[in-house]
Amino acid sequence: MESVLFKSIKDGNKKMFERIIDVSYKDYIDVEKSLNWDIGVNRNIMPKLESHMWLYGTKYFDMLSSAQKLEMAWMEVARDVSLFIHFEQLIPYIFSSYINKYKHQLNRQIYEYMMIFEREELTHILMFHRFLDIAKLPWFGLPQGFDELAKKLPEMPPEEGLIFTLFIEWTSENAVISSVRGQNCDPLTEELWRVHHMEEARHIAFGKKIGETFFEDGDDDRIYACRIQFGALLKQMHYVYNFNPEIANFLSFDLPFDISDDNIVHQIRSSEHNTRLNKDRFGSIYQWSKAQGIF
Repeated sequence: MESVLFKSIKDGNKKMFERIIDVSYKDYIDVEKSLNWDIGVNRNIMPKLESHMWLYGTKYFDMLSSAQKLEMAWMEVARDVSLFIHFEQLIPYIFSSYINKYKHQLNRQIYEYMMIFEREELTHILMFHRFLDIAKLPWFGLPQGFDELAKKLPEMPPEEGLIFTLFIEWTSENAVISSVRGQNCDPLTEELWRVHHMEEARHIAFGKKIGETFFEDGDDDRIYACRIQFGALLKQMHYVYNFNPEIANFLSFDLPFDISDDNIVHQIRSSEHNTRLNKDRFGSIYQWSKAQGIF
C-alpha cells in the first residue's frame, strides 16, 4: 500500500495543511521572548491542580503533610517536563529518518510541515531545559521502554510512526494543560504549558489528519493490526502516566508506601480517581480513537 504521506492531499486536507504551515511561520515560540522568564517560579505555591496529583484520591495522599504535597507536586511537574524533553529529542531523529529515506516521494506540504515540526521541537527542548534550571528541578531519566521505542519508530512505515508520535504528544499535552485549568497555579508553570500548547495544537491536528487518512484509505489487514497495536499503546501509556516510582529519588521525604511493591504501584495507577481523571483529560483521545476503530 502506498503511504498516505506520498499521495496528493485531498482539497479539504490541503487547506488545513496550508493553514498550519502559514500560521507556523507567523506565530512561533521564541525562547527569549515568548515567556516571562524574569518572574521566575514560586516554589511556595502549587504548580498544578491538587486533584491532578498522582496520589490524590488514595489513602497515601492523606498521609502527606501540606509541605510534602507541595514538594511532590513540583517533582511531578519535573517528570512531565522531562518526558517532553526525552520524546521531543527523539522526534527530529524520527522525522529526519523518514525525510532522508523518502524525500523524493513525500508530498510537498507534508515534507514542509515535518521540517517545521522538527524545528519547533528543538525550540521546545531549549525552553524546557531553561524552565528546569530556573525552577531548580531535576531531569527525570528515560521512560520505561524508551530505548526500544527509539529503535522501533524510525523503521516503521512513516504514517504508523506519525500516529505513534501523535498519541504520545497528545497524551502528554492533554495531561499538562488540564492540570493548570481553573486554579491559580505558579504563573510561569502555567505560562510554560500555555505557550507550548500553541504549537502542540498544530502538531496534534497534523497527526490526526494523517491518522484519519490512513484509517480511511489503508489496507484492511494492516489497519486491523495497527488498531490492536495503537489500542495497547494507549492503555499502557495512560496507565503508567499516573505514577512514576522514580519520583522517590528526588523527594526529601520517604513516601508512605514501598515504591518497589508492584501491587501498590498498580493500585495507585488504577485507582478510582486516576481512572476517572484519565477518562476526563484523555477524553478527546478516546473519542478520536473510537472513530478510527481503535476502541
